[in-house]
Amino acid sequence: MVYNQKNFVEEAVKSALAQTYEDMEIIISDDCSTDGSYQRILST
Repeated sequence: MVYNQKNFVEEAVKSALAQTYEDMEIIISDDCSTDGSYQRILST
């Protein structure tokens, strides 16, 4: 769940993708952030 955390969401996604476990699904839910979190998620 993300709400106005654009400064941290990219780092969190990259950290999850760097894991060695191969069968992973990343689900991100944005609760109408107003700080550009959604756009940052799309660009990651």
